[in-house]
Amino acid sequence: MTTSPTLRRTLAVALATVFLAPTVFAQSGDALLQRLQTRYRSLQGLRAQFTQTMQAEGTAAQTFSGTLVAQGNRYRVEAGPQTFVTDGQTTWMFDSRRNQVVMNRYVANQTAFSPTTFFGSASQRFRVTNVATSGTGTARTYTLTLAPRNASEMFQNVTLTMRDADNTVSRVEMRDGNGTTMRYELRNLQINPRIPASTFTFRTPRGAEVVDLRS
Repeated sequence: MTTSPTLRRTLAVALATVFLAPTVFAQSGDALLQRLQTRYRSLQGLRAQFTQTMQAEGTAAQTFSGTLVAQGNRYRVEAGPQTFVTDGQTTWMFDSRRNQVVMNRYVANQTAFSPTTFFGSASQRFRVTNVATSGTGTARTYTLTLAPRNASEMFQNVTLTMRDADNTVSRVEMRDGNGTTMRYELRNLQINPRIPASTFTFRTPRGAEVVDLRS
């Protein structure tokens, strides 16, 4: 049985799609994740408004909003009555409802979520399993689905939305091994803003209870 040139070309295209597409996709996904990582490793700092939604399996979702300022391993998060500050050596957790400050030593933790730290090590911790593109021009975004490279990774499923214009993340959703889902949405993101050094220290309000766990 012989085949026509047209049919042979059709079969060749089909075979190329089946066998070559995964390679092209993998390179595209890896390249995007590398762009993201390079961007966050080069950041001098960022400021943004955020909304965090957390939902443990079988429970109702909890949502709160606030502001985030980050610079390397230093960051300040203010969300309603709670403020969390670290200068890379000491952490302060203040709850205005209790008028209480809890102080502790800063410990770098790969399970914690800090944009500069998390995205700055993304390609070492995760691999891309799917990429979806939406929008055009300066509005183009990529949705990357990530899987952990190590079974011991706390976050077992990660989906993030990356802006093509500046390689920054506007949304990330993570699910840990216990079935807890966390979603962060960033708004009004400022890259490399001027950040006063005092941002990452905390002044204890007069009359507040201080619990010092550093000793």
